[in-house]
Amino acid sequence: MKYIFIPLLLLITIEPSFSQIKSIDVNSLAALMQGFYSTSEQSESDSSYRDLKFRIKRIWTSRSPNRSDPQWLYAEVSTSSSPVPFRQMIYKISTTNEGRFEQNFFKFANDPLRFSGEWEKENPFDWLTEDSLKIISGCHVLLALMNDNIYEGATNGTDCESEVPGAEYSISEIRLSNEALIIKERAFDKNGDQVWGDSKSGYIFKRIK
Repeated sequence: MKYIFIPLLLLITIEPSFSQIKSIDVNSLAALMQGFYSTSEQSESDSSYRDLKFRIKRIWTSRSPNRSDPQWLYAEVSTSSSPVPFRQMIYKISTTNEGRFEQNFFKFANDPLRFSGEWEKENPFDWLTEDSLKIISGCHVLLALMNDNIYEGATNGTDCESEVPGAEYSISEIRLSNEALIIKERAFDKNGDQVWGDSKSGYIFKRIK
């Protein structure tokens, strides 16, 4: 599916209240993004949100030793009732010339479920190479570092093609802090009318560890 679960990753509508900070330290962003997240608190108070578990694990750290090198992460999403993931993806986070960060999303060529639980390994995907992954074109997220060590970002306009029936494109928004990863996804038709997705706050993934 091209309407992706980010991150990665989707946010409360971004209303920049902080000034952006230029940075090349993609290592710090990757370290903050890594973790175990849950929406259980949100789903208990609002039944329209599912109880989800989200695990993000850094991979290939030895291939990117410097703070400005691209960083890679593996993401896996499942429900609280089943350990079998329904979304699996690889993230690549790089710096941009403007002092922001670009998060690209890759999918596995086939049978991603064979990698279920790979995040549990000390060095996941050590044997995997970048050329065995397929990038999801047009759906990258541009992230900016704000004050208070918060990162905010979104996809670029109508670039992210959607496979939601009746939709032309999707928009994903992200807000990452030490406490939570907030993700909001929506899909729109050719007239710009929303036909799918969250019309409220977005999924609030509280950090468990």
